[in-house]
Amino acid sequence: MNIARHLTLAATLVMAIGFAAPSRAVTIWTQAEAAAGSTPTSEGGFNIAFNPNNTNHSSNGYLIYLDSASITAASGASFQITGIDIATFFGTQVQLEGFNAASVLVASDTLIAGSSTLTAATLTTLLGQDIYDLVISYTGPTQQYTAAFANIALTQGATAVPEPASLALLGSGLLGLGLRRRRC
Repeated sequence: MNIARHLTLAATLVMAIGFAAPSRAVTIWTQAEAAAGSTPTSEGGFNIAFNPNNTNHSSNGYLIYLDSASITAASGASFQITGIDIATFFGTQVQLEGFNAASVLVASDTLIAGSSTLTAATLTTLLGQDIYDLVISYTGPTQQYTAAFANIALTQGATAVPEPASLALLGSGLLGLGLRRRRC
């Protein structure tokens, strides 16, 4: 009888801990969107700020001549960058900087494609980092920095979410233990 009570309590506690919500992967600022000439301020649960807003679009379908862009999760939660396509011209470099919730730089990557065709960039220090703000900017040897980016792949991590059924099970298990104790 003592073993049954312990098993009931253990099962109730395990169920009440909750389940992790699945991570959510999204690709924003796709090449097709850029080619359409759109400059979204939010997409796929993320806020996008283009600086300045007078962006130019190339006929190849991606953004060029941009000073910088900032991406944050609309929920205020952390996220990870898992991929980005870039194209660079005239020795321009694409700088990716990831900041934590206190706006402190966590990691950065400097990328150069060496080609005017969008290609997948190799992320090193930013890959796997939980960040709250991603800033994309350009640096280069000329006054006219020329680069492009598109197809930004982002993932919001899993968070523990207690399920309502688990909380109900916990409550009924504790009620059952309380009633059982009164009878004994």
